[in-house]
Amino acid sequence: GIVRASSGENLISMLAKGRVDAIAYAEDVANYLFAQDEMNYRQYETVFTLQKSYIGYAFNKSIESSTLEPLRKALDELRVDGTLERIYSNYIGQALDY
Repeated sequence: GIVRASSGENLISMLAKGRVDAIAYAEDVANYLFAQDEMNYRQYETVFTLQKSYIGYAFNKSIESSTLEPLRKALDELRVDGTLERIYSNYIGQALDY
């Protein structure tokens, strides 16, 4: 049957302890939670992707583009020079999927 958990941490714990056979959770966040518990996420595999989505920043429509441009430029530079990839890999343990 379907088991509900109150948090991602609980899902990871139940999976690790064999209380459930599979979980449905954001893969990168699950991998981060594995790492937080000093577990190797590579012991598990993604067998089905329910939905692919991306995360972004949202700002009020009234914000001036001159305020946003430095942030956009900085993120672009971090992406181009590989910094975002290194940060993501360090904390999540896998490559970014742009």
